[in-house]
Amino acid sequence: MNKIIFTLVILFSTLSGFSQDFDRIIKAFSEGNVSQLSPILDATVDLSVDDRSAKLGRGDAENQLRSFFMIHTPRSMKAMHKGVSENDVHYMISQLMTSDGAYRVTVYIYKSGESYLVQSIEIEKEE
Repeated sequence: MNKIIFTLVILFSTLSGFSQDFDRIIKAFSEGNVSQLSPILDATVDLSVDDRSAKLGRGDAENQLRSFFMIHTPRSMKAMHKGVSENDVHYMISQLMTSDGAYRVTVYIYKSGESYLVQSIEIEKEE
């Protein structure tokens, strides 16, 4: 019984740390503030916007996100689903409301060394 309680405590404390990262991502996307995302972006990021995908260095990914936010002014972002895969990949699926409609944003956070960093962002226009 103690092992179960201990496991649950560890699980919830780990997930709360990721919740803070996801809260930071939601705030950054809601405000269109790439500078808030920068500290948690990995050195390379898989960035997909609609049908265009590329593996970019952090600086190029930041520039692409800035360009996206300039064209599609963010209004708000709401998390729809959060989870963890068997491979310890943390993900969040959310809806970004912009000046020209809604986008589905999926963010993947992987372990890199001792920390977790954003390594993949997918942005798709909702129909």
